[in-house]
Amino acid sequence: MNSHSILVIDDSPDSRDMYRELLSLDGYCVYAVATVDAARKVFREHRPPVVVIDDDPEGIHAVVIAAQLEQEAVALSEGMPTFIAIRGDFFAGEQAPLSRIEHVLRKPLDFMRLDRILHESVASRMQRAPSSAA
Repeated sequence: MNSHSILVIDDSPDSRDMYRELLSLDGYCVYAVATVDAARKVFREHRPPVVVIDDDPEGIHAVVIAAQLEQEAVALSEGMPTFIAIRGDFFAGEQAPLSRIEHVLRKPLDFMRLDRILHESVASRMQRAPSSAA
């Protein structure tokens, strides 16, 4: 697992390109995909510690996607990734259904806030990682 990798799930090609470009400038390895099936494949192969779900790709709610990726993490005996949902239609009543998601950001996206959350998530993951020294 690359502790500096991020999986972005977004069905907009322009948004995927934007995430890839901006986050790679910050040193992240970005896997940007359009479908849930592609996300599951990338998750199994690369095990990114952070997953960003932009709105509801393919009409599938972010919580459902997070649950599917949590099942993948359990099957792989991996720690749970940090889930970040980017919502264009967020409202207060939606907070409870998004309980699987650690962070919910509204559109228009505040990239400085996203960057802070990513840094904190990666730092937290690195602290929890077992030492490889024997």
